[in-house]
Amino acid sequence: SILPSMFGDFTPSFNFLFAVNTLASSHSFSSIKDDQISLQNRVSSMVEFEGNESASQRLRFYSSAFEYIKTNPILGCGIGNWRILSIKYDSQYIFSYVVPYFAHNDFIEILAEVGIFGFLAYLMFFFFIFKLNFKKLLMWIKNKAPFESILLTCFLIIYIIDANLNFPLDRPVIQTSLIIYIAILLIGDKNIKLNESK
Repeated sequence: SILPSMFGDFTPSFNFLFAVNTLASSHSFSSIKDDQISLQNRVSSMVEFEGNESASQRLRFYSSAFEYIKTNPILGCGIGNWRILSIKYDSQYIFSYVVPYFAHNDFIEILAEVGIFGFLAYLMFFFFIFKLNFKKLLMWIKNKAPFESILLTCFLIIYIIDANLNFPLDRPVIQTSLIIYIAILLIGDKNIKLNESK
C-alpha cells in the first residue's frame, strides 16, 4: 500500500497517530459541510476579489493590522489581544455588534500580537517543518525515497494557504491535525536515519 512505502515499517504509535489524524480530518470536513461551504465557493472567494465583500473585508482587516504593527512593531499588543484591539480600527464598519475578531491571516495576526521577534520565532517553526519536507524531496530526486513520501508536502502547502486567508490557528481540529502531521514527519525522519545507519 501507499502508506508503508512512505516510511517503511510502521510502529504501533504511527498507526495510532495516522488513525487519529484521519478522524480529525473527517471531523474538519464534516464541519465545513455543516457550514455549507463548498470548495467552489472557497476558490471563488480567493480569485474574485473585485465586488466580493468577504475579500474586501479581509483586505481591510490586513490594513488595520499593519496600521497597528507600524505603531508597535517590537512588542505587539499581546497574545489574544488583537480581537479586542481590532474593534478600535474597524469601529466605523461594525454593525449589529459584529466585530472583526480575527485578522483573517494568522501570520499578520501573530506579528501584531507578539511583535517582530515573536513573529520570527513563529516563522522558524514553519521553517523546521519545511526543512523536513525539503529533505524528503531531495531524497526523492536522488531516487532514495518513493514518490508518495513527498505527498505530505501538500498538507503544509494547504495549511499555509489557509493561514494566509483564514485563521486555522484558532481551530483546534486543524491544530490537532498539524501536530499529528509533524509527528508523522518526525517518525519518518527517524526511520530514514535508522536505515542510513544500517
